[in-house]
Amino acid sequence: MSKTQTKKSINEALSDLEEVYTLATELFNGSKAEAAEWMETPTTILFGASPIDVVLVGDGEVILKWLKERLNRHE
Repeated sequence: MSKTQTKKSINEALSDLEEVYTLATELFNGSKAEAAEWMETPTTILFGASPIDVVLVGDGEVILKWLKERLNRHE
């Protein structure tokens, strides 16, 4: 992987992380603490990973899709 690809991947992951946190906060009625706790909590649905783990390995679109469905935002 080249430096450009790595930077792009990191930038995409950080962008996804920001959007996941924003949507999770909205899902938890504005509670940043609950959103942060949810993001850090491992779940069996994600095979023992936490939402933040999934985002940081580059699969943020999975979490974003799930959150948008819960918030009735279909793109």
